[in-house]
Amino acid sequence: MADLFAQLPREVVEHILIFAHPCDVASLSRTCRHLYNVVHRPPDNYLWRELFLEYPFDDPRTPPLFLDKSDYNWAA
Repeated sequence: MADLFAQLPREVVEHILIFAHPCDVASLSRTCRHLYNVVHRPPDNYLWRELFLEYPFDDPRTPPLFLDKSDYNWAA
């Protein structure tokens, strides 16, 4: 199964993972090196930002916690 994910572009894998719970994404990242890199070493914060905003967490971009969203570590 991991080999199938390795053949897909990173953007497609990220789009699929957006529909999973963040805990499941973190667990999946432990199954192979490719998925670990997709989840924990992305070139941008797209996956974690989308996962974070999908669930009822507080949005850090709203006052008074507003930070420069380009510098915000969504995975943390």
